[in-house]
Amino acid sequence: VMMNQDGFTARDKAKELVDKIYNVIIKQDNVLNGMAKSKDLALLFCTEICNYEFFGSHTQNYWREVKKQIEKL
Repeated sequence: VMMNQDGFTARDKAKELVDKIYNVIIKQDNVLNGMAKSKDLALLFCTEICNYEFFGSHTQNYWREVKKQIEKL
């Protein structure tokens, strides 16, 4: 099971990220499609971090796995 320095599995981090974004969207917009928007933004975040070459391959691999887990939510 792939974990990063804060001890979250990719699945746990995916859920945490979508939940945090969802809470912000609901507070700001009170939208019906909050979860779909949350997932879209979380996927965008993961894509950007995977494309940022500053991070090493371990970090990029972790975020690729987080992205896969978000897609399963």
